[in-house]
Amino acid sequence: MEAPMKKRSQGPTFTVARRDGFALPAAIFAILVVAILVTAGFLISSQESRIGQSSDRTVEARMLAEDGLNTVMAGSFDPAQLEVFAELEIWGDPMVLESGEQGEGEWTVVVRRVAERNYRLESTGRVTQGGVLAGAQRTLGSIVRNTASAWEVDYTQLEDDAALKTQGGVVTRGNAQIIGHDEPVDSWGGFGGDVCPGSPVDKPGVINNDGAEVEATGASTIDGDPAYEQVPYEDPDDFMTFGDEDDEFGWDEMVATATHSLPGGTFPSVGPSYNESGVCDYADPMNWGEPHRDPDAEIDGIAYNYASTHCFNYFPIIHIDGNAQMGGGGGGGGRGQGILLVDGNLNMNGGFEFYGMILVRGQIETQGNGNRVIGSIRATGTADLESSDYAGGSILRYSSCAASRAKNNAFQPPTEVFLVPVGSRSWMDLTAAGF
Repeated sequence: MEAPMKKRSQGPTFTVARRDGFALPAAIFAILVVAILVTAGFLISSQESRIGQSSDRTVEARMLAEDGLNTVMAGSFDPAQLEVFAELEIWGDPMVLESGEQGEGEWTVVVRRVAERNYRLESTGRVTQGGVLAGAQRTLGSIVRNTASAWEVDYTQLEDDAALKTQGGVVTRGNAQIIGHDEPVDSWGGFGGDVCPGSPVDKPGVINNDGAEVEATGASTIDGDPAYEQVPYEDPDDFMTFGDEDDEFGWDEMVATATHSLPGGTFPSVGPSYNESGVCDYADPMNWGEPHRDPDAEIDGIAYNYASTHCFNYFPIIHIDGNAQMGGGGGGGGRGQGILLVDGNLNMNGGFEFYGMILVRGQIETQGNGNRVIGSIRATGTADLESSDYAGGSILRYSSCAASRAKNNAFQPPTEVFLVPVGSRSWMDLTAAGF
């Protein structure tokens, strides 16, 4: 009989918990965070780099635009260009004025007229190099005005009403003559010719104010159609004002357009002069043109008065700022043609010849023989003019041809004109503007 087996008693039972690791997920998470930070940093730095490059390009575009403005305002413009500007419609379409290249870009300046003499310059600078970074653009503007005289002097509107028109009295002595009958200049070929194509028009010898003296003494002569005429007094400023309402001009405007302006003094022997090349010397302030014509003298088969090398067709506008003593210097006394403006008294001392228009703000006197004024004289008497005294063998003769040649060909030298910013608030950035 088998002995019964004893059951072994079971000991205590232990449960072992799962021990899955967290280091790997933590490491992966950390790597992801680092990757995100690195990527974000790269994106931010790349964006900052692009922003910086864009800013540099924008600054470069602005500098190009500024260079365009400065270039245009540093340059000068001739009257022909200003005439083009003047034809622009106010606040109309702009006109391309100038363009240029510099460094990695280019600029273009357009001009738009905004007032009678004011313009808006718009300068656009563009970066044209740099691959994908090219294309930056800035537009700057400036309100400018031109420095040209505000006046356009139309000398054809000067009035040659008589041989002598004055606000004072007129006395002639000796053999002096004041003649209003229109006669041709002998050496110019007469009326209907190449120099004087028109017809004669007689004028009064003298026009002066009501009640003013008009007297010819001795063997002197005052003659014309009529010999003299008297008119009501007018203000001296009005007496030297010409043109219609739209094109009115006066003394200041004429002085501003003078070919040469000289201080008062003695001018014993003005006359034509030529430079080393034999060309009429326009720069010489004592060159007052050549009124004498010698039909027998020729240059390359061309009568010398028409050749570009001589001064027969040169009619300067001469302004003398003070009293003027003309002639009397021995060597003929000097000669000239054109328009003579005297800001004082005019005294012709002998042998002086002038063809054209003479305007005097003072007294007129002649002394000695040989003085000749062929054309027309106007004197205001603002220098206490008591009389215009013509003595000796002086001749003042009206000539429509001499007056017309001077007026039609008055030499107004080309002047440099600049565009300058207006006094305040002239600059603007138009990059984001909607106009």
